[in-house]
Amino acid sequence: MKKILKITVLSTAGPISGVVLLLGGLTLWLTPARLTAIVNSRLSEYLEADVKADSISYTLWTSFPRLNISTGRISVVSRTLKGVSPQIRRVLPAGADSLASLKSFAGSINVVDLFLNRYVVHDIRIDGLRLNFVAYNDSINNYSILPDGGEQMKRVPYFLIKSMELEHPGSISYYSLASQSRASIRLSSLELLNIPRKVAKDSYRLELAGKIDASSAGLNILTGFPVSLSGDIRLHFNPFGIRLTDYSINLGNIRSKLNMSLGIGDGPRVDEFSYHISSVSLMSLLNYLPKEFIPSMQGIEADMQISAWPP
Repeated sequence: MKKILKITVLSTAGPISGVVLLLGGLTLWLTPARLTAIVNSRLSEYLEADVKADSISYTLWTSFPRLNISTGRISVVSRTLKGVSPQIRRVLPAGADSLASLKSFAGSINVVDLFLNRYVVHDIRIDGLRLNFVAYNDSINNYSILPDGGEQMKRVPYFLIKSMELEHPGSISYYSLASQSRASIRLSSLELLNIPRKVAKDSYRLELAGKIDASSAGLNILTGFPVSLSGDIRLHFNPFGIRLTDYSINLGNIRSKLNMSLGIGDGPRVDEFSYHISSVSLMSLLNYLPKEFIPSMQGIEADMQISAWPP
């Protein structure tokens, strides 16, 4: 019995010691400067964009089995517009190549789960996120940066995000030269929380709030239009898919619920879709439009209600 116990201890201690030595050597070799250079280089090679992260640092021993990672400023500059003609370049807005930026990032990933081909991340904090989408037409834009048109999305490895939060939220903007339209949302909050597995597997609570500005052909359509999203999202793997159930979408005084099941892993498809709008006061909704946009509506009073639901 002692011999069996001894063999068991030795056979277990060997691999563990090997892993410890490997991780120890890795932390000595992988300095913050070297890690920063590797991440910037690999991401820039994988994406059709130049990725630059400042001062990436990490801890492993004090947080094992979590690998804690933090960075300074991160910028993503698209290369998809590099080869456009001078005529196209002249009509694009300034800074069209700049796709994304953030002031800092922090989070952690479970190292043990990585060996099981699982990506389990914790406590993601993103400070000052800004996204800038620019399109000349359907085929020329600054956001088609994934290789092979994003075919890798068809095989999504298992991942789990415990929590994610935006600090000092920035903005998301979109500009289309073809339609001469602009839209942006100034975020006030964005939070993603994992729902305990015993309640619902691979499910998240996603809440977002902000205000929308929109214009078309130089005419302001919306200014400070409030929007908020709130509800549960469930993910499916093998094949990858997303399901929303009674997801609340609030636009101004419009209160609505969305039910949708979207398949991605074996080809994009919508398996289920329904959208219900609660009763809406038309006059209250029109109050969000610029006064100069509807001068003939000034002084009109009405109590008309609008509602919609699927058959």
